[in-house]
Amino acid sequence: MLIGGLAISVVKTPWQITGIWDEYTYSYTLFIIILGTLVPFYAYLSAVQIIGGQKASLLAD
Repeated sequence: MLIGGLAISVVKTPWQITGIWDEYTYSYTLFIIILGTLVPFYAYLSAVQIIGGQKASLLAD
């Protein structure tokens, strides 16, 4: 992602792009935060409760 971001910044400089933050932008950002962080974390904690801490730590490697 870093290399891709640096390569695309040569074509289109990101600091010259003006963005419009309206209610849709805020709601989609909140949706991504909730779906991308809270749901997987809750799923991981639920799985640890089901299979136990030792098996979860073995599967994490």
